[in-house]
Amino acid sequence: KEGINVGPGSSDVLVEDCESSYNNDGRGSKGDADGFSTNDNTRDVTIRRCKAHHNSEDGFDCRSTGKLLIESCVSMHNTALGVKLWKGGEVVNTVIAFNKRGLSMGKLEREGDDASFEYIILNCTISDNKAESLTSGQVKMIFRNCIFSGGMNTGDYPDEDYNVYCSEFSKHYITGKHSFASCKLGFVDPDNGDFHLAADSAAIDIGTAENTPETDTEGNKRPA
Repeated sequence: KEGINVGPGSSDVLVEDCESSYNNDGRGSKGDADGFSTNDNTRDVTIRRCKAHHNSEDGFDCRSTGKLLIESCVSMHNTALGVKLWKGGEVVNTVIAFNKRGLSMGKLEREGDDASFEYIILNCTISDNKAESLTSGQVKMIFRNCIFSGGMNTGDYPDEDYNVYCSEFSKHYITGKHSFASCKLGFVDPDNGDFHLAADSAAIDIGTAENTPETDTEGNKRPA
């Protein structure tokens, strides 16, 4: 079976407080058993406080145009990607972990991407994915207040700052003067899905409040 799909022609859609898990259409990596998906000719879609886990394809596979927002969501233990964005979008306050791959943006062939599409990733944790945590085509990317743990393979350098990277390739991606590399991430209990930061985490108090969400994924005010 397939998960929750925003069908062709839909616009101004809100998907909120839903869970989509263990979807499997029997087609493996060639299937469509995503947790949440949006079709090509959809636009202005918000997916908020939703969980996608243990699906046989991606957690979130989004082809929408216009304003696409994935906010305060969790994507874990999916067989393919945690989150796949094809035509721009914003991912905020979201955890992407323990998938085959983490987050992808654009077509990945590194050519043919539309330069008008922008990918904004704010206050996200992308960690413990089996392959790359981050992949992209030749696209415009903005990263703020994020934790990236694992491999990265991007077609261009992001506009990034106030991020923490745990990867042997970290130095190639750090351009912001407030970002740094550290593997002392100090998650409380990641194996059980708790990605709160422990008191000794290197990621505490290194973010910015400028042009970033005023609340965290649980609705608490930022900065704490």
